[in-house]
Amino acid sequence: MITIELDFGKFKTTPLKKAPETIQRSMVGALKTTGVLLKAALTAASPRDTGALANAHAFAVDEKNLSLVVFNRKAHAVFVHEGRRAGAKQPPTKALRSWVRRKLGNRGLAFIVARSIRQKGIKARPWFADTIKDKTSLVQNTLQAALDQAIAEVSK
Repeated sequence: MITIELDFGKFKTTPLKKAPETIQRSMVGALKTTGVLLKAALTAASPRDTGALANAHAFAVDEKNLSLVVFNRKAHAVFVHEGRRAGAKQPPTKALRSWVRRKLGNRGLAFIVARSIRQKGIKARPWFADTIKDKTSLVQNTLQAALDQAIAEVSK
């Protein structure tokens, strides 16, 4: 999450009175642009089976606090991303049936797959963290450019 706080209350000149609104507007736009870029990058990098995980990325911009949150709406995303340690609680058979039917042709094998996951675990596939790390400079450059543009606008 990126949070920026600005306080220009002590400035009295007319151009600087507009600075907080100008910077706020510019940074909100940059955060929305960044959210769109990150969502696209995460969609491209997501593990694929049906595409449901890849298509469940979203973002929210808090305009008041100038913050951006990027997330995945699928409940199983955390298990794909973080993996599952061997010996952890067995996943629900119902949650695996459609996957087992697509991959093994018989949804009745879901219990066996669930037991195997409990015994062996699942290897982590941290596409989310890796993508965010890879895009850090893009995020910084986008926000810096927006801030520079707002400062130039206020300085006119």
